[in-house]
Amino acid sequence: MSILRCPVCSTDLSRTERSYACSNNHSFDIARQGYVNLLLSSQRASRSPGDSAEMIADRRAFLEAGFYDPLRARIIACLNELQTALERPQRILDLGCGEGYYTAAFADPARAVYALDISKPALAIAARRNTAITWCVGTSKALPFHDASLDVVLNIFCRPHARETQRVLQPNGRLLLVGPGPGHLNALREVLYEQVNDDESHTLAQLQAEGFTLTHSEPLSITLELSGAAIGHLARMTPHYWRAPAAGRAKLDELLMLPVQAEFVLHELSIA
Repeated sequence: MSILRCPVCSTDLSRTERSYACSNNHSFDIARQGYVNLLLSSQRASRSPGDSAEMIADRRAFLEAGFYDPLRARIIACLNELQTALERPQRILDLGCGEGYYTAAFADPARAVYALDISKPALAIAARRNTAITWCVGTSKALPFHDASLDVVLNIFCRPHARETQRVLQPNGRLLLVGPGPGHLNALREVLYEQVNDDESHTLAQLQAEGFTLTHSEPLSITLELSGAAIGHLARMTPHYWRAPAAGRAKLDELLMLPVQAEFVLHELSIA
């Protein structure tokens, strides 16, 4: 049985040379960049959902400069630890994969990697990184995957939908949730805002309330010394820059140096 299911009728999706199709003749073409669009028009809140091309370009420039490489390395280590318990290839989904900086590093002969994001511009970049990965445009509210088909669902700064994530995970599967720590990018926010509010994510508590059990949690902190264009890349790839008042953005644009602490929390959760 295929892991992918048709977003229209929920039957198996099988790949041909240029498309994915089900037995009910619903067909989804593979774009020339290498991704398949499984997002139905009824599932789009706007004509171009997801991050803009500008935000994607800034995030790509920042990540490819290597600033968050320690985070990527730790996520890979977590996946490898979970993989040792399996006697078959590990099946993972990177949910909200963006332009694929993290996802492309997960590819491994002992791992089947699927990636999903709602942004076509992001997937157009991501799908060029590694053809061994199945890249999909779709929504986390209605995942185009069969029940109990995945070993790991990974969310990096992407808020998951608990019931859909539970549905696609195997009974012994895991959700890896990566979010901001309590002091994440405080130095950046202090420049942008007159008053810095608590940036702690409440996603973990919501997931626990909806049936997940926390099995492991660990912090990760990265000290960054940013200069030049990297300051703007970091700011504009976050929502903080776009929410900030004009005075705060102007102040940040004038900076030549910015020491900042990136604080993350990695949570591993199972289905209760």
